[in-house]
Amino acid sequence: MTSVALKVGRNDPCPCGSGKQFKHCCGALKQSRSLSTDVASMLREAFNLQQHRQAAQAAALYQRILQSQPRHPEAHYLLGFIEYQAGNLTQAADLMGKALGLGLTDAAAHYHYAVVLLQLHRAAEATVQLQTALAKKPDFDDARVNLANIYFELGSFNEAEKLYRETLVRQPENWKAYHNLAHVFYYLGNIDEAIRYFEQAIKIVPQYAEAHASLATMLEVNNQLVEAEREALSALELQSGNASASVVIAKILRRGQKPGEALAALDKIDFNTATQRTLITIWNERGQNLDRLARYHEAFDAFAQSKKALAAFRGLSYNKKERELPLDEAEAYFTRARTAQLVKTLRYPTTLPLPVFVVGFLRSGTTLVEQILGSHQDIAAAGELEFTLKIEQGLIDRQGTAYPRSLDSLVTDGDGAALMASREQYLRQLAALGDYPGKKWVVDKLPFNMLHLPLIRLLFPESPIIHVVRHPLDTVLSCFFQAFLHEHEWSYTVQDAAEHYIRAVRHVERMKEALDLRYMQIRYEDLVADPQTKVRSLLSFVGVDWDPNCLKFYENKRVARTASYEQVTRPLYSNSVNRYLNYIDMIDEETLSLLEPVIVALGYESLRGSLGR
Repeated sequence: MTSVALKVGRNDPCPCGSGKQFKHCCGALKQSRSLSTDVASMLREAFNLQQHRQAAQAAALYQRILQSQPRHPEAHYLLGFIEYQAGNLTQAADLMGKALGLGLTDAAAHYHYAVVLLQLHRAAEATVQLQTALAKKPDFDDARVNLANIYFELGSFNEAEKLYRETLVRQPENWKAYHNLAHVFYYLGNIDEAIRYFEQAIKIVPQYAEAHASLATMLEVNNQLVEAEREALSALELQSGNASASVVIAKILRRGQKPGEALAALDKIDFNTATQRTLITIWNERGQNLDRLARYHEAFDAFAQSKKALAAFRGLSYNKKERELPLDEAEAYFTRARTAQLVKTLRYPTTLPLPVFVVGFLRSGTTLVEQILGSHQDIAAAGELEFTLKIEQGLIDRQGTAYPRSLDSLVTDGDGAALMASREQYLRQLAALGDYPGKKWVVDKLPFNMLHLPLIRLLFPESPIIHVVRHPLDTVLSCFFQAFLHEHEWSYTVQDAAEHYIRAVRHVERMKEALDLRYMQIRYEDLVADPQTKVRSLLSFVGVDWDPNCLKFYENKRVARTASYEQVTRPLYSNSVNRYLNYIDMIDEETLSLLEPVIVALGYESLRGSLGR
């Protein structure tokens, strides 16, 4: 994302967006008539020193002012500005916050305070300050773009899109808004729109290397490798060593089975061009290529560096209790007896197409199964939909009770209208994604729908649920090796990923006991070893005839919008089976012991030999 930096030069444009020079706008401090001549003189002198980069002398004068007038808002604010420039973010935030609390009302002051708060990972507070800046100055487009950036980082993509679009209405040539809006579409899975908006940004600033690099990134994700290389090379011509473009070149080389050359491309990166977000990808790409070269210890260390950078960037850590609470509540609520009672109230209309739910822990093979099914003439693939999650969040009763307890009052006296309305809501949203003529089924491949099985059972009892499992250690390590830029903070360490995996699998087993599911489990390893038999079994379970195109899923022109977009463009391969054996010496014994019971329960070979190392 492209953010807005503080502009402090006296003759620079004012950051409030007025078009005036800073010295004639927000820099011209409003001096209270109650100020003594000495204080007013000191303030002017301090401000002049600050503008001429004599920060220490300016700070000393602001301190003198505060000694005589400790509630002077401008002195607090400008002293905070000096602390910000010195990199003392906590002190800067304290001083700027106090200035606003003492009555400083300029929109620019709220904006600058928000910039500091953002760097302290205090996004919620920064949001309030930017909203205040916009309320005071509705044409403050820098504040609007930064507020959109916050929503983007929080995963509130619809809110971010709205603000970027508002900016473009006001400023049709604002390339930053085009550039950042393209990122929004990327994370919404609309790669075509992302490409279009990056191209628009390039038209406005053709000499901006990062715009070319961002477009190259999208083209690579879209499997347009020739075009991706062209844009990456354009970025490198404009800015030698551009980090984002170098990563794209490395990915293309790795996909061409040239991991050594890919590492060489990464070695040419100028780290002065790398954002904190790009560092995550650089380390991850190094790990991917070192893995291909069988340099496993180096690869593991590179993946660990990527996760360390990701944790620092997101400012988050795994909250196990918070993650597990909804699962605990569902398991306590959905007993066999209560589920049977709820089902009695429901009457299901016949509608086509209906969803097929492909679920499983991340990196277990769900994208492969989706691509296989989506190659069938009677089945479409819709990608990772979040309809079920949003419906679940919306099932609140009049008393404000949340799901699942809200079902007690929503489904009473034989009336299941609320759930049937939710079913229709899901189907309307599905239909809005595209036209599916002649299709009987549409695949909803949101892996963590495995944690929402009760609602799926209530809304779509006729829908097949295909649970894809892969060796637990391969799954956990693959999650650790993946740079998830949003959510999934449980993947920052191998042990946290293992604990979350164990809890998710346990939840599925408990829900299978309580719910009458149309459920099938398929192992990734079995699918790779005997694809024809297993694909026939899959199609029979769904209830469709054999289609040989399912074995040629890699010829499907549909581009998968998941981390596995590259893998499903190739025929089935076994390289990822038992990959954990290359890394087992790097996994602590506590984690191995935690996973052992689940490994055995899923039918895989015991790790006891490894545990005794």
